[in-house]
Amino acid sequence: EPRAGADGFDALRAWLRNAAQDVSLRLLLVHGDTHFYRNDMPMPGLHRIEVPGSPQLRWLRASVVPGGFHVEPAALP
Repeated sequence: EPRAGADGFDALRAWLRNAAQDVSLRLLLVHGDTHFYRNDMPMPGLHRIEVPGSPQLRWLRASVVPGGFHVEPAALP
């Protein structure tokens, strides 16, 4: 059943939409949610990385490159 009532992330999404429109900014949002790796741009100006959770423990290597970011997952040794 869909959640009813206030959306606790509405203000954050609005801030991200506004900030992503500023071409002088490069935004990188890293979060965990569904236990799947995702590397995408859900809106122009916002690079999103969704990291997997337990038991899929890994780390990411990120670097700033012209025009944005380069992110790659890495396995634990």
